[in-house]
This record gives sequence, C-alpha cells and structure tokens, in this order.
Amino acid sequence: MCHDCGHIPHCTHCDIAIAWHKDQQGSMFGICHICKAHYTLDAQCPKCRSHEIKLYGIGNQQLLDHLHDAYGAAPLLIQSEIANSPNKIKKLMTKISADAPQIII
Repeated sequence: MCHDCGHIPHCTHCDIAIAWHKDQQGSMFGICHICKAHYTLDAQCPKCRSHEIKLYGIGNQQLLDHLHDAYGAAPLLIQSEIANSPNKIKKLMTKISADAPQIII
C-alpha cells in the first residue's frame, strides 16, 4: 500500500488485491490467489511514484515467523483453506505425529 496516495496493487486479471509472500531466499513476490498470476514488488508507487510503499496485515508467513520466534516450536504447520483444498488439509493432518512439539493452525 502506498502511504502517500493509498494505492493498493490489484491483479490485472481479477482486480483483487495482490497477496505478498516471501520466497526461501527472502525476496518478496506477489501472487493473485484467484488466477495465480505472479507480480514483483515495485520500489515506487505506480500511481504517484512515491517510495512510501509499505506492506500491511499479517499473513501466514509472518504468523509462522512470530510463533517460531516466540515459542521455538518446530515443526510449525499453518494451513489455509484458501491455499489448500479440504482433502489436502485432511491428508496433512493424518501425517502429523502426536509426539513432536507442534503448533498447528
């Protein structure tokens, strides 16, 4: 979100807000959770050219990082019905070992 003009990047195909994620190397990328289009994080606002671009909200990755830092539990498993089908979530739940310290969301 641009803190100068309020612009929020939207998918060019679906017109919904782009969800930002961090890859394994720590780089940010955007994805549309409807059509799966990928986007790069611009350094400046495409509307007003401000550099005051800030990410807002808390997503699964930020929650995972916070819980790991706060409680040191591993493995952490965060599943979302948006990102995974109910069948996939059910399969993952059957694989979870009751013996290991875990936080499951």
